[in-house]
Order: sequence, then C-alpha cells, then structure tokens
Amino acid sequence: MKKKIMAMLAATLFCATSYLSCAATTVAADSKDENSSSVTTLFMGDVNDDGSFNVADVVLLQKWLLAVPDAELTNWRAADFYWDNRINVFDLCLMKRALIEKLDIDPIDDPEIYELLFGYYDPNYSKELPTQRLALKCKSFCELDETLKIDVAMGDMFSYQQEHGGYPTYDTPGHAEYGAYACDDGNYSKIENEKLTINGESSEYKKVYSKEEMESLDISGKYDDYGSYHHETAEIDFSNFKTGDSGSIVFYFHWVYDEENPYNPSSNISGMSKIVGYYVGEKGVVIGAGAEDAKIRYQSLFGSLPDEGSEGEELQFGYNDENSGKPLPTQRLALKCKSYCDLGDTLKVDVAIGDTYSYHQEFGGYPTYDTLGHAEYGAYACEVGNYNKIENEKLTINGENSEYKKIYTKEEMESLDISGKFDDYDSYHHETAEIDFSNFSIGDSGSIVFYFHWVYDEENPYNPSSKISGMSKIVGYYVGEKGVVIGAGAEDAKLRYRAIFGSLSDEDNEDEKIQFGYYDENYSKPLPTQRIAVQCKPSCDLDETFKIDVAMGDMYSYQQEHGGYPTYDTLGHAEYGIYACDAGTYKKVENEKLIINGEASEYKKIYSEEELGSLDISDKVADYEAYHHETAEIDFSNFEIGDSGSIVFYFQWEYDEENPYNPSSNISGMSMIIGYYVGEKGVAIGAGAEDAQLRYQSIFG
Repeated sequence: MKKKIMAMLAATLFCATSYLSCAATTVAADSKDENSSSVTTLFMGDVNDDGSFNVADVVLLQKWLLAVPDAELTNWRAADFYWDNRINVFDLCLMKRALIEKLDIDPIDDPEIYELLFGYYDPNYSKELPTQRLALKCKSFCELDETLKIDVAMGDMFSYQQEHGGYPTYDTPGHAEYGAYACDDGNYSKIENEKLTINGESSEYKKVYSKEEMESLDISGKYDDYGSYHHETAEIDFSNFKTGDSGSIVFYFHWVYDEENPYNPSSNISGMSKIVGYYVGEKGVVIGAGAEDAKIRYQSLFGSLPDEGSEGEELQFGYNDENSGKPLPTQRLALKCKSYCDLGDTLKVDVAIGDTYSYHQEFGGYPTYDTLGHAEYGAYACEVGNYNKIENEKLTINGENSEYKKIYTKEEMESLDISGKFDDYDSYHHETAEIDFSNFSIGDSGSIVFYFHWVYDEENPYNPSSKISGMSKIVGYYVGEKGVVIGAGAEDAKLRYRAIFGSLSDEDNEDEKIQFGYYDENYSKPLPTQRIAVQCKPSCDLDETFKIDVAMGDMYSYQQEHGGYPTYDTLGHAEYGIYACDAGTYKKVENEKLIINGEASEYKKIYSEEELGSLDISDKVADYEAYHHETAEIDFSNFEIGDSGSIVFYFQWEYDEENPYNPSSNISGMSMIIGYYVGEKGVAIGAGAEDAQLRYQSIFG
C-alpha cells in the first residue's frame, strides 16, 4: 500500500509540476458517459476549471468534501489524484502535497473552511441571568498580512421582560453597549496594547446603541436562532505584531444601568463576555480560546513555536473567568504557573485568594469579619476530571504528602479582604504552592485541586446542605521523558505534551479516558439541579463501537424536604437523550450516518416515576459513582474519512405545567457537547468537532 501511495504521489507531483508547460490529456467525462469518445485537455488539480492549479482549487475541494453549500467541482476528474474514480480525503492529501511541492507553501489546511465558535450555546443556555447573549464566529487562522474578520452576534430580551417582568426593558434607563478590548492573558482585566487594532481603533473599540436601535437587538423568543441576532463585524489587524507575540481580546455585550442594577447593586453592568486568544507565528496567526490555546493550536498545526524555548511562558487559571460577575460565591481563587518544568524541578504555583468581608459587613451578606467560621486554603490530589479527594503518595505539596491545608486566623482575614478590588489580582493575598514531581514515573498523570473556602461553624445561609462556600480550580499534569507539562486537567496536560513533543511516553495506554462535565467550576450553582457527566476513551478504531459512560442525576428528595423543583410529586418526567447537532451549537440536525444505541441520528429515554429513585443524587452531587449510569454506544462505521461533527448529551426535567424557574420554557436541564473526527487511523473525540480535529492531529500526527 505504501509503495502504491508513493507511486501515486510521484505521478501526482509530475502532473502538478508540469502543468504550466504541458497538459495531461485524459477522458474528462462523468462515469455515466464513460463510453463517450469526447476527449478534453485536463490540468490535474484544476477543479474550478480556470486553467490553473493553485490554492483556490484546494480550498474548493475541501469545501466540497465538507458539503459546504454552493461548493461545486466544475472539473471533478482534476481532483482524482488517486485515479480510482472517487473523490475523497485521500485525493485532497495528494492534491495538497502536489501543490506544496510546486509552490513550496506550508502544509496547512486552508483556514477558511474551519470556523471557531465562541458562546454558541454553552451548557448554561437555560440560565435566566444575564439575559444578554453574545456569540462569536471566525476563522481559526489568518495570514500575517490579513485582517481577521470576526462575526459578533448579540441580543437581549427587552420585549419579553417588558411583558413578563424583568430588566432591562425598552423603558429601563441606561443603554446597550458592545465592545472589544485587549486584556491580560487569562482574565478580563483591560490593558493597553498599542499593537492591537480593532476596527481601526488602537487597543479598544466600543459602540453604544441608541433607544431606536434596541429593536434590532431584541431576541425575545429567538434565543437559539442566531440568524435573528444583531450582527457586527470586528476587524482585527495583527500587522503591528512580531513573531512570537500572543495575547487575548475580550468581546462583550452589556446593559449599562443609569440607576441601580436590580440584580447586583454592586455593579451597574449586566452582560456577557467572551475571550479570544491569538498567537503570531512565522507562518501566520492562529486563533484559540485564549492565548495559551492559540499557542497549542499553532503547535499542532506547525510542530513548534518560534519562541519554543521561552522560560517565561505562564498558564493562568481563574483569572477573571466569565463568571467573575456572579455574586456568589464571593470567595475568589486564581492560579499562575509555568506550563512546563524539568523532571528534577519543583513547580511553583502562584495562588491568589481573597473574599469581600468588609463589603458584606457594610452592605449585607456573608461571610463578614464577625461570621463564625474560618477561611481555608488548600490543595490535594484528586480523581482525574473531578474534585474527589484521593491519596497519592507520589505527590508532594509544600512538603506534605498528597494534601496541603492552611487555616487563616481572624487576625489574618484583613490580608484576604478584596472588597472593591475584585479585578486587581496584585491586591489579592498570595501563597506559593511548591509541587514536587520527583517521585513520579514516566507516563504518570493526574490532577490537583486548589481551593479557597469559607467554612461556617453554623448553617451556611446560602446552602443549608453544606457548611462550605468557596471556589476551586483543577490543575493537571503529565510526566513524560522530556519533562512535566501542566494543563487544565490531566487530559489537557497530555494534549499539551503531545503538541510540544509529538507523542506521549505511554501512548498505547488503553485505560486513558477523557471526561466532560465532571465537576466544572459551576458545580456549586443551585440551578439547574440536573447533572450530567460523560466519560470515554479519547479515540477508537474505525471498526469499533464507541462506548460512552453517561452519569446523570437530580435532587428530588432534597427539594422535597427543603423546597424547590422538581420533586417526586412534580408533574412531568425525567428524560435522557443524545442527538446529532450543528458543530458548536445545541441545534438538532439529521445525520443518518450517526447510529446511537441502534437509532439513527437521535436516541431518547424517558424515566418512569418508579425509576426516579435511581436518579436521586441528593447529598451525593460529588459522588459520581452514586449517579445513575447509562452506556451510549456510538457506531461510526457509516462515516467516511474526513467526516467530523458534534453530538449533544442531555439530561432534563420536562414540566407538564409551567416551569417555576423559567416560564418561557417547560424544560430545565444540563447538556454536554462531544465532537468527533474520523481519520484514516481512527476516530478522535473532543470537546466539539474542532477540538476533535486538534486531538486527532496531536494523537496521530
């Protein structure tokens, strides 16, 4: 087979490199006309039939293979580099190689066919606040001299709130505002970056909408119809940057109240923000979900960074994520560390922590300086993908085995007070965590939880079922032959190691799993009460049925006792299901190739009242083994090489009567998106189709 491919490649390269001086003569009729004697001149690769073979032909073939509307191959035989009367990804690979050999260009997929999506239906789509919505769409790559265009979709529910009660409405004093600005890597703090140009403005761009323009922003009843949103185009100019530069941009859509914000008196702003990262390399600008993600994507595409040896590269966790504006919990935690350390090094993690004691003392809230209890910071080994504490004798934190903890006295609370300084991380209290990896073996990986809590001596006024209020962050690590790589969880650390060094030291590990929804940082939020978490292998063979463990549950008995919905007596039913969706959104699509538990494109299961007991996770939200488990079997055998897509897993309660938390919908629940990419060497799984492609590149090269 290898010899055949090399032979085809040699023939292809000959055709491609000789097309300017002579043309190959071949029958160019469709198969239905194969007996025709019509003969025409054919330039191999010239699928758009314009008389030349160039990048435009490669782009067109990629679009055609991805079934992009209006992508038609005028001259399909010019794409049949494999000479088998079929057009597929093998022809695309040979076509690219031919063009690379001819033009000496970089072997990257043209980015025009790959779109990145930010905010297109995240798992919290059912949350009521904030009502402002923002979603971004752009190419994942642009040339160094190219202006990146980002489609920004935004909206609010002015008329719905006018009718049903809520803010803002058309009559609310204030204004809607959209903008973008340079920010610190990993957080939403505004900075000056004169190199960055947004819509012709240096470092920052802002647009305020008049009362007359509010109607174009109204998405009442059209939350999931992004075509109905108001759209702006942000033009980002990277021409002032140098190779090796990276950074982040915040896009936001806000309502700015002229008077007090009825939902959060401490801020006159309600809205949504998204961070987009970029990395400027020798071969172009790569976009990602933050600067660090953009670097990983660049590494996956091109193999290494121009500034790969930089010792100053830092990872940040929790530096003003998009939940920074939520009032609870008031405890804040942010981490900063190097993304890599040598095997003999001690990794130092800067831990920034704080709470708003004096603010609560003055305006009401808990904890205050007088609240009975104590502040506590710590770190411990945890199960991969969740916050469950485990014993790991190999792990040493500040000289302690497996776990470290520090309790602050009343006298020390003042150093932890960040009232009025939420976004000033220099004002936070800082601790240094020293992580010693010297006891680990090559191939070891795992996760560490860092937390900052208030532990109540008496009842927690916000959550009677727990005496703890706080914030936690997970940091993952992978120990390889070439060093220790850090990531946002063990799986992310492995992905980073692959991207930097090419492969893992234990690449053939059959027990490796990836997890989705296993205690994200919103685990303490009260609504929705439904929980779903998904666990599976990161890849499977082409002829393998892929098995996914789906854990789900709700808190029926807790709500029966303390108040809340649903309970065992609530009219309605619990429902679990899976369906094919648009890449990056939760919109259901028909995909007959996708087989889920023997069903085409979609699978659904409704639980009876008698089965609700098995779904009840009251007081066991952190114990995933106690959840109800289902096994989803996904059959990829109908797919072709190059196919990719996304699948939604959901667990919800469907009310027979009005949803007490959201009258506009009779459903309350949680969803997870999993993406897949079908390649020559197997099927790779990721957090969306784009991530699956990235994982495929990292795993298989």
